[in-house]
Amino acid sequence: MAARRTRPSDDLLTRLVEAEVDEERLTDEEILGFVKLLLSAGTETTTNTLANAIITFLDHPHQTGAVAQRA
Repeated sequence: MAARRTRPSDDLLTRLVEAEVDEERLTDEEILGFVKLLLSAGTETTTNTLANAIITFLDHPHQTGAVAQRA
């Protein structure tokens, strides 16, 4: 966060460092909490999507070829 304050970039962390709520900047703890939440949510979503896809293909193996042809 300190690096983004001194050298802003075109990324989410810079946007969070520059963000204001009621004309106050977010604290490092607030930014860190938000980044942890995003990381956790993204990981959980990806894990669940992959697991559901595997279960679906195991239940309907004849569909695997149809999906592979579209890729």
